[in-house]
Amino acid sequence: MIPEMKKVLFATDLTENARYAFKYAADIAARYRAGLVILHVIEDVPRNAEEEIINMLGEERWEEINSQHRKSTQEVLIGKMSENKMIRLALSGLTGQIDEQPVSDIDKQVEIVVQSGNVVEEIISQSESKGCGMIVMAYVSRNMMERFIVGGVCRKVLRRSKKPVLLVPMPDNT
Repeated sequence: MIPEMKKVLFATDLTENARYAFKYAADIAARYRAGLVILHVIEDVPRNAEEEIINMLGEERWEEINSQHRKSTQEVLIGKMSENKMIRLALSGLTGQIDEQPVSDIDKQVEIVVQSGNVVEEIISQSESKGCGMIVMAYVSRNMMERFIVGGVCRKVLRRSKKPVLLVPMPDNT
């Protein structure tokens, strides 16, 4: 028996590849009438590099830059959701009422999370804490060897996740 899926976690790095994979995440959420958690992780700067940056810029300026980066990332995610008609239609399909459901009701089923930290740790942690039944991620094969060995973040998520993980490759024509 397939367990009930209440939420789908879509991990995005805000690339064109992730935009393509989003279609799959939205479609799966719509088919299961599940919520959608859109996660972007801002990878932590290594401690020794961060110390050097703080020495050059000062701690207050470094915190200001980090805060602005997080805010702009969230605005990009929210902006893409509201501007892109295809995404809006996919989100409206979450409840199966494309024309009848107000946009605000659709938005209640979509949660945008911007975290900083280790990308793999945050994907696994958020999928568990948000009660997601599946993780959807984009995967790009850059060369022949990578066709056989899945990239770093994807490989680590596949190994550690206790939930199904869908890796969406880019189509050949892109």
